Amino acid sequence: MAVSPDAPHPRLDLEIRNAASQQLAIALVADETHLFEENVRGEPADPDAVMPDPVEVFARCANRGMFGASGNAHETSVLVDRKTFEPEHHRQTWAMTTTHLNPDAFTILIHLLQARLPRALIIRTIGTSIPPETPLRAPDNRDYPRLPKNPGFEGEIEEPDHSGRDRGVEIVFAAHPEPDFVETLFEDLRHWTHLFLLGGFPRVGAHPRQAGGFPDHPIQPDAWSVGIECPIFASHDAALWALVHYAHRLHRQGHEVARVLVY
Repeated sequence: MAVSPDAPHPRLDLEIRNAASQQLAIALVADETHLFEENVRGEPADPDAVMPDPVEVFARCANRGMFGASGNAHETSVLVDRKTFEPEHHRQTWAMTTTHLNPDAFTILIHLLQARLPRALIIRTIGTSIPPETPLRAPDNRDYPRLPKNPGFEGEIEEPDHSGRDRGVEIVFAAHPEPDFVETLFEDLRHWTHLFLLGGFPRVGAHPRQAGGFPDHPIQPDAWSVGIECPIFASHDAALWALVHYAHRLHRQGHEVARVLVY
């Protein structure tokens, strides 16, 4: 999606710390705050424009291990403690607590909010667990969470041809996943789809509004596997790496993964 030259030039106030656990205050002023599902009143003029709360999407994906964790931690916790909406000012605020969140994941959060074409965006650390903490370096350098090291299963990462088409991820389990577990996997992949479509992973030099693509619904190609395909893919490869992180967490939880194919 092209970004109009008339798009607002946002006032950015980013003051995020690098701490094992921290509390953050987030404020977004943008017309699209009226389109967050919980904020819609009455029948929207364009039902297809209604979207999930991007900060809630970020938290759900973080809690499913899609960004890895900080340091030697294995689990991440991101909690949206409270939020408010001021319709007359197009202003949405959140209070969020993160524990062992990979610092590079803040790049994704900022992109999700920048994609809403804000007039103002504020993200500030307001409390940390273990002072003294250090400032987080500027997140606009596109330092996405990297692929996990030694995930415990075979990884096949195909070199993309950058045509923007036919990308995807397939997670192959060592044993047939039970039907109820497959439904859980599909639900988690749908959360990833929201993260992808809302602009979390722009390519270097692209505006977050231009990121995304057209993912298909999650599939079960055979009795051992689940996956998702994107016939049109207009994002950084880190969008697919997030699902390798997700598979890594499943593997640690006892759902033995045989291999993950990224293509």
